Amino acid sequence: MTDNLKKRSIFLRWGAAFLGVLLLFTILFSFFYISVEADHECEGEHCHICETMEKCETVLHEMRSTVTHGSAIVFCVALLLSLVCLFLRVQVHPTPVSSKVQMNN
Repeated sequence: MTDNLKKRSIFLRWGAAFLGVLLLFTILFSFFYISVEADHECEGEHCHICETMEKCETVLHEMRSTVTHGSAIVFCVALLLSLVCLFLRVQVHPTPVSSKVQMNN
């Protein structure tokens, strides 16, 4: 059973790494495509390059909002965990029993 969990954990790590690299490639490709094709010769209303640039701008805009929301969530969770740790540290007072002090009289 433990061997199966290790294999699953390794599979999930590689999957997460692959998705991270894929996401990074998408963002970098969108950014560089827009910067390279900024001064293209537009063919008019049905320009394929303009359509692709709009899609790349949409990807970058959505990633920016996703990162903003994600960082806000991470900040809130970190703040909540630090408050809980602070609360527990203040509420738990060391006693002879919690310190495992043996009293011999």
